Amino acid sequence: MDNLETRSTVGLPKNGPEAVSSQRYDTIAYEHPTYTLESTFASRTDPDRYLIREELARGGMGTIYIAWDKLFGRLVALKSIHDKVDNQLLKSRFLTEARITAQLQHSSIPPVYDLGMLADGRPFMAMKLIRGKPWNRILNVGPITDQHLLKSLVIFLQVCKTVGYAHANGIIHRDLKPANIMLSDDGEVHVMDWGLAKRLNIETTGDNDSNDTGDVLSAFTPMAETRYGEVLGTLAYMAPEQGRGDVNLVDRRADVFSLGAILCEILTGEPMRPRSQPGEQLREIREGNLDRAFANLDRKEIDQKLVRITWSCLATEPESRPRDANELAEEVQDYLYGLDGTNEVVQDAILRAREFDRYKIEKLKADVLKLQNELREIQVQGIENIQKRYRVRPINWDRPSGNRSHSDE
Repeated sequence: MDNLETRSTVGLPKNGPEAVSSQRYDTIAYEHPTYTLESTFASRTDPDRYLIREELARGGMGTIYIAWDKLFGRLVALKSIHDKVDNQLLKSRFLTEARITAQLQHSSIPPVYDLGMLADGRPFMAMKLIRGKPWNRILNVGPITDQHLLKSLVIFLQVCKTVGYAHANGIIHRDLKPANIMLSDDGEVHVMDWGLAKRLNIETTGDNDSNDTGDVLSAFTPMAETRYGEVLGTLAYMAPEQGRGDVNLVDRRADVFSLGAILCEILTGEPMRPRSQPGEQLREIREGNLDRAFANLDRKEIDQKLVRITWSCLATEPESRPRDANELAEEVQDYLYGLDGTNEVVQDAILRAREFDRYKIEKLKADVLKLQNELREIQVQGIENIQKRYRVRPINWDRPSGNRSHSDE
């Protein structure tokens, strides 16, 4: 919700996200939706179910409230469009954000509870209320001590793994910055605000489908397509191709660039790009001018391994960056593994990383087991079809062998 954000219109994917594939843990499949934008919001929820208590945050297009859910007797975060904003384009974009956020079922992404229309006609989505502070409020407070740096790297690793989960599911965030990372009071890390998220062609390894000229194309209105040359995201953390509006080049590696900008801020104690006029910032972004950031990295006493990781993320050409956030997470994780294991912060980072890896392994095992069961059912069905075709009576193995007649064999 930065003042320098320049956002464009987004809508829904070409295919609706009703079906989730059981074949792979990192893939979400789609079916075509059969509903309209109006019916999606209007038919969902009793508008009197939520009692708005106070405003929590406000951005350029939307507001987040703390609300009381009368049905379940709990507090939730209620996100809605501003009163003054009322058009089909933004409603379609809002629905896209709700659906993509709901699809990404990860402990570090706030779950979506509900979707509907308020009494005044504004669409809303109800989400888990996360109490805490945005990372940007505490990231650069005080000197960069070894302990502070390690704690920041632990948080950064969790952010990379969370974004990596989205990348594995073919979704990019496109607005990664410390302000969109929430540190909850219970010590958890949450990646917030998926309002600019885009679905890539999941059949590709990184690049967009050459036929996809829109940013999460709308199933409701063709006007929701993002056209070449439009700029989305927050300028201070934006990749060069994103600043140029090269829609077909903005993929997982644009998110990696933004993560690199965050890492640069962690290491230097100041934003990679200083606040300036948007036009001047946009020119530097498109030119790939990072002289100031690299000079700050060189001036400070920073571990060269971390500097090299940062440089690789901030490469002007996308092909020179890590291919996705998972690859970046592995580099950061390897760095932490190589540090003194007696440090409590390092031990915490290693433990969190191993827990996440264990989750992926267990999920993969469950998918393999399900596939084996499906294959077994196919084999049984095939045997039954052969028996019916050739009129072969199945052998009753429960009967004693001495009583089995010739017709049973």
